[in-house]
Amino acid sequence: YQYNSKFMKEWAKKNNVVFIDLVILDNYDQLIDYSDHRHLSGVGGERYSYELGKALAENTQILAAFSK
Repeated sequence: YQYNSKFMKEWAKKNNVVFIDLVILDNYDQLIDYSDHRHLSGVGGERYSYELGKALAENTQILAAFSK
């Protein structure tokens, strides 16, 4: 996860795109938010969708892009 996150941050910066990391691996409960070792459960999916929407709404770069 750390390697992929670092790679994505570098790629995003190089390509001038926004990268938002919700750090779900660290913040989500493995028993409630995941249905297996890789896939979010219904509860986790709802939580992720809410948090992603919130992160997008709070990101000034995203807001500027949507306002064009």
